[in-house]
Amino acid sequence: PTLFTPKIQPSTYGVLTAKITGKDSGVAVIKLDSFRLNVSFDFEAYPDSYGVPGSEFTAVDITQLTVNEITDINGKSYNDFTEFEDIRNINGLLKGFIERNKLVEA
Repeated sequence: PTLFTPKIQPSTYGVLTAKITGKDSGVAVIKLDSFRLNVSFDFEAYPDSYGVPGSEFTAVDITQLTVNEITDINGKSYNDFTEFEDIRNINGLLKGFIERNKLVEA
């Protein structure tokens, strides 16, 4: 039988910094629980709106995310322990951060 171990507590995520470094790429520092993840990402930006005049904005989709380094608060490095759910949540967090702060224009 397969052993199922439920997560005791959901992870907490936050964007500490995010910087657009190219036409469709950027780097960020993500807080995952008590760890810091240095990530690089690629994105696609395109015009979008909420369907009413004046609601236009630049939407962003993260197309690639790479975890370059993971450290704890003391700077100790760790191997990449992220899973699919972490990456999906980080992608959504970055998308919202970039759109909310208008870091790119389509």
